Amino acid sequence: MQKDKDTLRRNILLKKHLKNLSTILNREVSSNELETSPSPNAVQLAAKELGQFQFIQVNFKKTDVDKLKITLEKLAHLNKSCFYLWLDNSIDLGFLKINSLSDIDYFSISEKIQPFTFGLIAEDFSDYLLCDLESEEESTVITLEYKGKNWSSDLKSLAGP
Repeated sequence: MQKDKDTLRRNILLKKHLKNLSTILNREVSSNELETSPSPNAVQLAAKELGQFQFIQVNFKKTDVDKLKITLEKLAHLNKSCFYLWLDNSIDLGFLKINSLSDIDYFSISEKIQPFTFGLIAEDFSDYLLCDLESEEESTVITLEYKGKNWSSDLKSLAGP
């Protein structure tokens, strides 16, 4: 009986997990794309070893997307590797490997899920990014907390004026 409840709970969580991942990438994500590697412990250990977070806060109006695009393109340029995308339930349900930071559709997220937080860690564990989006009527505030080998310098200038 308990096993049936656990399976039902997992299926409900998985459906929501896949829906959120699909929103982030603005494409359908299936359960067979999820990876159980790296282990959650490896991700947590690597994130701790990368040092202290720095952050950028980007405010943009929904009609002015260039500011955010420029910020993200600069971060993507500094680390061109694949990333593991994780959400709250990724430890139990699996990580999604993406090719680049540019795979993420921040505008789709800001329209559909609020507030929303997700993380990215480079495939080689060299960089770590935590992204928090919060929308108001006319604008969205995105806080990017980052740390790592490629992003270790002060990147606050990326957010622009």
